[in-house]
Amino acid sequence: MWLNSKIRSTKQYLVFSCLFFVLANPAAANSEKSSFNLSTGLEIKIIKDKSMDFVYAELLISYRDKKINPVIPHLTMLDVFDKDVNRSGTNLLSTLKKLGNDFEIEHRPDYLLFKINFLSDRMRVFAQFLKSLYTYKAFTLKKLNYSISNYWKLLPDRKDWQKQAAIQVAYSKFFSGQLLGNALIVPAMLKNINLAQLRSFYQKTYTLPNSLLIIKGNLEPGYVVGTINRALKSFKKKERKRYVKEALKINGRREVIIYNVNTGKPPLIFWFEAIPPLSHPDHIPQRVLNDMLFARHVGRLSRSVRNGVRISQLETEIYHHRGVSLICNCIKLNYKDIPGFIGAVDFEKRRLKKISRKDYLEAKNHFYGSLKVATRKVENDVILERDSSLFRPDEENRSVSFARISQQLTLERLNTAAPDFVQGTIVILGNAGLIARYLTGLKFRITGYIR
Repeated sequence: MWLNSKIRSTKQYLVFSCLFFVLANPAAANSEKSSFNLSTGLEIKIIKDKSMDFVYAELLISYRDKKINPVIPHLTMLDVFDKDVNRSGTNLLSTLKKLGNDFEIEHRPDYLLFKINFLSDRMRVFAQFLKSLYTYKAFTLKKLNYSISNYWKLLPDRKDWQKQAAIQVAYSKFFSGQLLGNALIVPAMLKNINLAQLRSFYQKTYTLPNSLLIIKGNLEPGYVVGTINRALKSFKKKERKRYVKEALKINGRREVIIYNVNTGKPPLIFWFEAIPPLSHPDHIPQRVLNDMLFARHVGRLSRSVRNGVRISQLETEIYHHRGVSLICNCIKLNYKDIPGFIGAVDFEKRRLKKISRKDYLEAKNHFYGSLKVATRKVENDVILERDSSLFRPDEENRSVSFARISQQLTLERLNTAAPDFVQGTIVILGNAGLIARYLTGLKFRITGYIR
């Protein structure tokens, strides 16, 4: 397995690397990066981009308690940010409205990620939002009872709820007994929850020393820091929480899990792969191996008509954590096509054990192309800064770059990494009865139920 693999030497193509790095960063000349650690413990990274007429910001709040009931972070998030739960409004939501209400929240077992766009002249309002967030006191029994009684009813109405449910299942399987594995929410967990638990979690977690703020826009760093400092002047001086090294155990055993839902819609397959973390030399090769299978239009599964399987949707995302990255491939297809698709993936995976030079060059060009497209997105620089926060203090920043690809993405390394890329966890969301009818010959277990 890659956790114990040795780092192998690779040739370095310095001139080629530098050339592609310039091509991959067309906005590099227009951006300046700076970092600040405030006396309150908040870490701020600022990317000044003169070409932007708005501000994009991300706020990452870390979770650290692996023994807490995983529904408590969710209920806290609903209490603070959800409009349905806060129908009468709060100061925090009022401030977000002044910023334009263009925000979204991602929730993982080890962090909450808040993303927002706002106009440059609203920086003072954003600073007030931060103050409202870290002094929030609007927890009420009425809102808690509403969240608990409507939790499962509201879930299907939320964005990407299927993906969030599949992520909970996959993380709990891959990382059972660890912080990342404290993810799966079942109805029994909503019982015996009280207001004191939410307040306690909020007070320990929603703190400045436990947060990372990344801001990108045409703003002077001094103005940004000064504005935020003035808004947070009433907060006491605190040191940032230090990185705590934790050994990560990964359950790589193959498993098919059915998440039973009754929505009347076609089933979704979420194919998860646990791959080496960003800092590992096999991280890029295994991402490319996944692309060779699942990439839209060019992946082997998109081009294949094996067993007559019809794929109507195929999307891929990757989630980075300390010690591991998780790839999530989402596929929409008909119930009768599920076994054929799983068989097609297994067939194509076996073919990856010996990759030709032609396939290698095609995969490398596609990965270069996708990275070049990513660098043109406004949030790309912010994502790279966020990813860099995952590295240990003594570890070199190994974010994905063209220079690193040219060093590590060789045909030899791709073929060496292929044997490790064989497991995967499959989460299927849909009617369990219909799915089980077609999954003859495959072992599976059933979890979850949303009416």
